[in-house]
Amino acid sequence: MKINVRYFSWLLFLSITLTTAQLAFADVLDVGGEKYTVVKGDTLWDISALKLENPFSWKHIWKENSWIKNPDLIYPGEKITLPPGAVLKKTGEAEPATAGGESNDTSPFVERGKTIIKGHAGGGKVIILDVARPKMPIASLTEIMAAGYISMDLKDVRKISGNTLGGRDVYSFGDRLFTDVDGVSIGDVFLIGRTTDKVCDPGSGERLGELVFPTGSLKIIENVDGKMVGVVEKSFTAIQPDDLLIPYTQPQLVYEPVPSNSNLSGRSGYVAAVKEERATGAQCDIVYLDMGSDIGVKPGDHFIIRRSGDKGKVMEGIENNGYASPSDYVVPDKVVGEAVVISVQPNSSTAKVADFKEIIRSGYRAVYKD
Repeated sequence: MKINVRYFSWLLFLSITLTTAQLAFADVLDVGGEKYTVVKGDTLWDISALKLENPFSWKHIWKENSWIKNPDLIYPGEKITLPPGAVLKKTGEAEPATAGGESNDTSPFVERGKTIIKGHAGGGKVIILDVARPKMPIASLTEIMAAGYISMDLKDVRKISGNTLGGRDVYSFGDRLFTDVDGVSIGDVFLIGRTTDKVCDPGSGERLGELVFPTGSLKIIENVDGKMVGVVEKSFTAIQPDDLLIPYTQPQLVYEPVPSNSNLSGRSGYVAAVKEERATGAQCDIVYLDMGSDIGVKPGDHFIIRRSGDKGKVMEGIENNGYASPSDYVVPDKVVGEAVVISVQPNSSTAKVADFKEIIRSGYRAVYKD
C-alpha cells in the first residue's frame, strides 16, 4: 500500500498548527473530580476563586456537591468535589519585544497583552503577533448587575410563588422558579434580590432610599398552567424563597477613555454606603455615592475618595515643651482611593473601587476627578 508522503505531511502540519493555536491562549488546568478540604473561614466564593480562578463559578461547585443544602453554610473538615471541566490558567509576563517584533524569551509561552503564542519546546525565538488589544468596558454586565444600587422607590416588584425543586429552601443557577402571570411576558428579565439597609445622605441626613442587594437574575421562558416559569440565569449568592423579582433593563456598556463631565467640575459628595464586605477587614469592591443623574453623574465618571482629617488634642503636660503649638489640631485630609461609576440612579450612583490605600467607609468624601 503506497502512502502519499506529501499528503500525510500536510495533514501532520495542519494537526500541529491547530493544536498550537488552541494552546496559544491559555495553559489548561483540568480540576474535575479533585477533592478540597474546607478550612476555617472558607466560602464557596473563596474556594472557587482559589481552585477555579473565577469566584463567580462558585455555583458550579454547589451543583457538583448536592449534599450542600445551603451554600452559605460549609464547615471545616468537609470534603468538596470540584466540578469537571477545564479552567484557564494565567501565564507569566513576557519579556519586552526586540526590534522587528521578535523576543528572545525561550519559555514555552510568551504573553503580550491578550495574545499568547506557543514557542518551540526546545526554546529559540518566538514571533510576537502585533494584535490589537480588545477594548474592555469599565465593568461587565454581570458586575453591574451584581453590584446593586440604592433605590428610592421599587416599582412593579414581584415575588417568587413556587419552584420545581421540592423541599429545597435555597435556589441557584439553572433552577426554575414560578411567578404570577399578570403583566409578565416570555423573555422578560428580572433582577432577583432583597432590600437591606435604609441609606441616608451623610451630608444632609436626608433619606436616599434602600440598598438593593442582588442575589441573581431570572429570565421568563414559558407559561405553564397560568404560572410564568423562569430560569435562574445568574446567581451571585444563595437565592431565598422570599427574595424579590425586580424589573431589569440591561444597561449600555461604557468603555475607557471616558470624556470629562463638565457638569461635575468642582463637585463633591459622600460615600453613602459600602457593599457588604466578604471578609472581616477586607476592602469592599463597590461603594454607593450620594450623587446621581439629577446633577449629571454618568457611568464612567471617576471620583477621588478622601478621608477627612480627624480632630485631635495635644496630650496634657506636653503644652509646655518649649514649642508654640495649639492645644487642638486637625489632621489633614487623606486620599484613600478612587472609584469609577458603573450605574446611576436619580439621586445616587454605584461605583466600582478602582484603587485604594486603606479601607473605604461610608461618610468619606467623594470628589469628582477632572
